[in-house]
Amino acid sequence: MESGFTLEHFALLERWGGLRDEDSPDADYARETIRVAHWATKDWADLLVERIFPNGQVEARRAPINQGHHFAQYTWAKIYPTEAAPRGLAYTVGIDRDGSFVVKLDVTANGYRSLYQALFGEDFAESPIAAVLPAVHGLALSMEALVDWSADAIAGFMLDYGTVAQFLGIGARLTFLTDPVASAAGFSAWRQAMLEGAIERHKAIWCPDVMLSLGKISLLSDGRYEVPLGFDQRDGSTVVNINEPKQPGGVNGLSSIAVDAEGHRYLMHQAKLSAEGENILPDTFTARTSLTSVAVDVNGKASSRIWFIVAALDQPAVAIRRETARFVDQCRLARLPAAEAASDPRQGVSRPGSDEVGGSYVIGPREALQAQIVERRHGMVYLALQELLAQHDIALDKVLHPLGFEIDGQIARTNGPPLLIEIKTGIGSSNIHAGVGQLYLYPRLIPVLKNHLPILLLPGHPHSDVVAAVRATGIAVHYFSFPKGDIDNGPVFSAEFLALCGVPD
Repeated sequence: MESGFTLEHFALLERWGGLRDEDSPDADYARETIRVAHWATKDWADLLVERIFPNGQVEARRAPINQGHHFAQYTWAKIYPTEAAPRGLAYTVGIDRDGSFVVKLDVTANGYRSLYQALFGEDFAESPIAAVLPAVHGLALSMEALVDWSADAIAGFMLDYGTVAQFLGIGARLTFLTDPVASAAGFSAWRQAMLEGAIERHKAIWCPDVMLSLGKISLLSDGRYEVPLGFDQRDGSTVVNINEPKQPGGVNGLSSIAVDAEGHRYLMHQAKLSAEGENILPDTFTARTSLTSVAVDVNGKASSRIWFIVAALDQPAVAIRRETARFVDQCRLARLPAAEAASDPRQGVSRPGSDEVGGSYVIGPREALQAQIVERRHGMVYLALQELLAQHDIALDKVLHPLGFEIDGQIARTNGPPLLIEIKTGIGSSNIHAGVGQLYLYPRLIPVLKNHLPILLLPGHPHSDVVAAVRATGIAVHYFSFPKGDIDNGPVFSAEFLALCGVPD
């Protein structure tokens, strides 16, 4: 079945989007033609609901003219995953005047925009809760294939519907589980998700797709587990512990399991960190992080403590790992020494180990499984480079901006300026655009990087014109490859790049 979308729909949205409706043959033609795209968007949403939200509901706008009597710049249909879902948040699908098919989680009510924007980011292509498909690819798909792409994209979102609703404060109140068996099952589901695809590295268990380390997991005499989490696979240092409480229900202990009105489970943690140098109390925790607390009831009464979601547990394991890594990254910010936390936020904080939490997101017509492979590949490249350089006493360090921005790595050199490295796992236009943009942004956002030599590290050679254009910006281009085609066997870096890093012949 054809999708119902045509190249003319995109051309008319680009030509008329934002313009005032008027009485003219051209406007009449545009209005009626674009209306077809609105109906196709409704069909798209209906089929997507049948596929992944059998109890969901669709609301769609089918008029090409908005309330201000202007041509809309996009088509859209809202998808609420259940009948009870809050009307302030919906999945939306549609096409826009910029030439893209778009699926995203979006706020649909006033009052939540600023909180939502902090989660969404500024760019569809880099957002953890959005995916874009260029028109040239989307128009080649049947409606069935377009629905397939949309379903895979949603499965690959870093944050699920319930978690975003809780972050925005529009989800139903959560309730702590007090049954020991149900609580233990929740913690077990979380541990299984964290260990899926993990590898042993030095003193830690390493999750390559989110660059998160699990230290020594301890089984206590009473059957409870304690799990230390951090970002440094070399020494297994701990940022935060996720420990099963002695008494489930949020009465004692820093971690607990809560459920929403539909029974979906959430791993929770208090706004407090213990040990590892400084005990971080709630006021400090909330001041130093960008996390949003959620309301939780215990034994029918509102908890007097401040709680945050670590991860929603009834979703794919990769999403659980992504959400957990995001929480641990915020805990790391909370642990910044007081002097650094109070300093100019434009100054970066140097530290080894972690990576851009969440890695790559679904962009274009690829399945969620493929996106997970991209994330794992990125982590393995970083890990291999770090270990290779360490053999020659060369440190691959991070610089973390207190607002959450983090580079792939920097290398100090005695025979030249430090290197600023951005690793990409593809050589397509989206990878090149993102890498160049990041290398341009970071030195301006983090002044300690302003004298670094920027390097874009790629898994192959783009067209020579692309390489020349990148180098013309002052960014050096170097390469790595997987000769055996197996990411677990590790990448091979070009001799020129290793020499630049200081590795002897």
